[in-house]
Amino acid sequence: MQTVKGPDRSRALLDKEIAMTRIALLLILISMMLVLAAPAY
Repeated sequence: MQTVKGPDRSRALLDKEIAMTRIALLLILISMMLVLAAPAY
């Protein structure tokens, strides 16, 4: 498998960063919901 150079490589890196950002936002959202739901119990 050859290494991709140029815009393709940066685009793949960007996709990976976007995916990681989505996961991080999801985790933050879940933790916020847990914190908000905790007093209800």
